[in-house]
Amino acid sequence: MKLRLSANTWVLIVLSVIVVAVGSEAARVYLGDKTGGPSPDMAKQYDPDFKVGDPAPDFSLKDKDSVPHSLTSLVKGDTLLMFICGCENCRNMQNYMVKCFERLGDRAPTVVSVATIDPASEAAYRRDVRLKQTILYDNTPNPAKMVLASQQKIGDIYKGHPCPRIFRLSADRKVTWIGRSPAQMPSPNAGYQMVAAQLGMRWKGDHDADPSAPEAPVPNFSPPPAIGTTIPKHTVPGH
Repeated sequence: MKLRLSANTWVLIVLSVIVVAVGSEAARVYLGDKTGGPSPDMAKQYDPDFKVGDPAPDFSLKDKDSVPHSLTSLVKGDTLLMFICGCENCRNMQNYMVKCFERLGDRAPTVVSVATIDPASEAAYRRDVRLKQTILYDNTPNPAKMVLASQQKIGDIYKGHPCPRIFRLSADRKVTWIGRSPAQMPSPNAGYQMVAAQLGMRWKGDHDADPSAPEAPVPNFSPPPAIGTTIPKHTVPGH
């Protein structure tokens, strides 16, 4: 006996298949593949035009007192270059880094931040964020003493937004690590785990980590990411 389905039933079946297919593609693009890395489409969108091992594009931006500083003049050793806007996510990440740096001591890198906040609000920002850092301002297009000849903001060149976005540089201004964009994260909390791993710290409960590594502090801004969330050390595929 053959099973006969009504026209409405067939329509529902077809629509269900379409919804499942579209949902699977969205999950692939936004959550990445099973390895925890971003999908090729997502990676391409947030990839800067340089890669690990390249010189970081140089620039000159002003501090709150309108004094210009070049990136080359500020990078004298292991340095984290951060892009921030002053939002809660930026504040939480930088305060989490304070906790990490306290455990690292002299091994902690220097921090240079490129900000899009109003320079007049820096004092208030520093009261909320205890991270020792140099803050430069990217509020106007940098007029073109640039390695990359354009009127783009520095944050556009580095794909620094959405923020916080973090890059690691060596003393010769070479890029040693490109942190994943928040838009590529499997969860908002995964950024803390990514930073801790990059700083050589052991996430609590991660039994595969080096037991001699310092334990990463647990962020108290929101629940930590689940153990097993894979955050590769070099988070831009192919770099």
